[in-house]
Amino acid sequence: NQYCGIFEYIQDGVTFYFIDNEFYFKRPGCYGYYDDGERFALFSRAVLEIMPFIDFYPEVMHCHDWQAALAAVLAGVLLTDRKILARVDYSLLLTFVGFFVFIGNMGRVSAFRNFLQEAVAGREVYAAVAASQCISNVPAALLLSGFTESFEELLVGVNLGGLGTLIASMASLISYKYVAKEEGARRGAYMAVFTVGNVCFLAALILFHILWVMLPR
Repeated sequence: NQYCGIFEYIQDGVTFYFIDNEFYFKRPGCYGYYDDGERFALFSRAVLEIMPFIDFYPEVMHCHDWQAALAAVLAGVLLTDRKILARVDYSLLLTFVGFFVFIGNMGRVSAFRNFLQEAVAGREVYAAVAASQCISNVPAALLLSGFTESFEELLVGVNLGGLGTLIASMASLISYKYVAKEEGARRGAYMAVFTVGNVCFLAALILFHILWVMLPR
C-alpha cells in the first residue's frame, strides 16, 4: 500500500487538487522512469478515489495523454457495468502485474542495477532476448530501457525475445490457456511442439541478426 495525500489550491476562483506521493513523484523529472506504469496507475486510481473525500463528482473527465488514460478506463468500467470486473481473467492479469512489480523492485536494488549496467552495455539485443525468456518481453523492455541509450538494439532484442519459452510473450501464455481449456487437450504435446518451434525460430532470427550486423555498410 502507498500513502496518497490531497493538496488543494485555489487560484482566480478555480480549485486545483494535487496528488501527493513522494515515493513515486518526488523526482527531478516527470516522465521517463522504469516504473512509470506503476506511478501513473497510482495516479489514475487516486484521481477516482479522492472524489468522496473532496465531495466532487465531475460530469466530464479530461484525461491528458496516456499517463491519465487508466482513470477513464476504470471510471467507465465501474460506472457502466461492474459485472465486467467479475469476468476479468485475473490469473493472467496478476501474472503480468507481478512481472512489473518484480522489475520495479529489482530496479531499486543497487547490486542488481550495477549488474545490469555492465551486462547490457553493448549487448542490448542478447540481454533483451535473455531477459524476455524469464520475465516476458514487455517487462524486459521496461527494465532494460533504463540501462541503455541504444533503444533500436533493445527493440530488436525484445521483439526476438518474444520467441523461446512460453513465458517470453504474454500472447503465448494466453494461447496456451485457451488450449489447456479444451477437453482432452494434450498439454504436454503442445508444450513440446511450441518450445521446439519457438527455439528454432529464435535461433534462426538471432543468426540472421548476426549476419545482418556483419554486412558491410
